[in-house]
This record gives sequence, C-alpha cells and structure tokens, in this order.
Amino acid sequence: MASQSQIELGLMALCTAEIGSTIFIMQNQNTQVPPTGSFCVLNVLNVIKIGQDAAFYKYLPIADKIQETIEGPRSLTISINFYRDSAFDQILQLQASLKKQRVTELLYKNGLSFQNVSDIRNLTGIISAKWEERYQMDVNFYVTSTYSEQLERIIKVPVKGNVDGIITSQLIQ
Repeated sequence: MASQSQIELGLMALCTAEIGSTIFIMQNQNTQVPPTGSFCVLNVLNVIKIGQDAAFYKYLPIADKIQETIEGPRSLTISINFYRDSAFDQILQLQASLKKQRVTELLYKNGLSFQNVSDIRNLTGIISAKWEERYQMDVNFYVTSTYSEQLERIIKVPVKGNVDGIITSQLIQ
C-alpha cells in the first residue's frame, strides 16, 4: 500500500488542485489551530481488507537472503469535511471532480483508485455563538497493501530418519 504520508499528500494535492482550499490532515491529538477562512479536513476512517493476501518470494544473491513480499487489496475510507464560507460549493466541486481523467491519474500516481463517494451531509451548526457552515462526505478508495522484509536463508538443515529400521542422520545444504 502506498504509505500513509503518500496517500495524505495525494489527497492534499487533489483538494488543493481542485478546490484551492487550505487542507489539514486529522491525526490523533491534532492540535492545529484552524485558519480564519474556509478550510478542509481529511480523516482516514478505516482500512478494510478485501479477500486474501498473496505472498511472493525472491532470492537476493548479493545479500544471500530471501525477500518476502505480502500484497493484498484494501478499501480505504476517507472523511472529507469542508468548513466555513463556500463549504457547500467546495464539496460539490470536489465530489464532481472525482470522475475527471486527470484526477484519476493524480490519485493513481499516489497509490489510490477511486471506488465510490457517499452523499454530502450538512453538518452546519452553532460554534462559539455563530453559525458555521460545514459539509462532509466519505470517499472510498482501493489501495494495495504491500509489506516486505528480508529473511535469512536456511543454509544447513540436520535430517534424521528411520528407513527399514536403520536410523540415519545427515546434514543437508
């Protein structure tokens, strides 16, 4: 899977290119102070495993090790929230842009493939005794999860056996 930072950068590039809004990535214990104008917040909601992962092995002769790679499809849900002035117009514009060819290419370069988008939800409410415009939608993407590590190669294995009552012992390379 593309790294979390690569996914975040891809989504930020998408929102910046299509909307031009200030973008924040929601993280645990996020202490960023929101800007005075309109802005957008992206929040990774969940990553769901789809089907089975596959394992691949490749011998690396220089290191005398085995490269194990495990890959599998995932569905990634991102919550996108627009706040303040023109939030409704911005979220409509972003929702419509998800079908554009250049947006598809931008997402693909960052390891994402558009799956579907939810309806837009109006979350406008009173914040600090004033109405604050806020709209939210969830966007689902397909990603490929990839995990790799190098394994030590087994060079010698002791084998003991019993063949027709004869006990044998041998070291196999």
